[in-house]
Amino acid sequence: MGWERFGPLYADDHEIVIAGTEIPALFDETPNSPYRRIFSAITYGAKTPVRLELMPPLRTLHVLLERSVDCLFVGGTNAQSYVDRGMPADELLISDVVNRTQLKLYTRPGEPIVNSVADLDGDVVAL
Repeated sequence: MGWERFGPLYADDHEIVIAGTEIPALFDETPNSPYRRIFSAITYGAKTPVRLELMPPLRTLHVLLERSVDCLFVGGTNAQSYVDRGMPADELLISDVVNRTQLKLYTRPGEPIVNSVADLDGDVVAL
């Protein structure tokens, strides 16, 4: 999968603004963080100017929904979650998964155990 798949979406002079989901030690300002290297590989050789703005996860979704950015990098692949928040399905283009990260979720004693992402539906999760 290369950047060229997305080239026809914009004229060559349109700067593509990407909201990067900031994840400490995975995707942050450090040039060699894992997702920063993946981002660099994907955008290498892009004919269109690309600007990355790192921000907390909820803000990335907010700026996407208000159309302040063109896309997210490091986002969920469940189209319905975007549609449920007001993004028209015909405006969504979700790429193939580039990398997977395994997370461990912890709950307070006495709280229900999280067995799947569906268990978090409607909840706010901090990273």
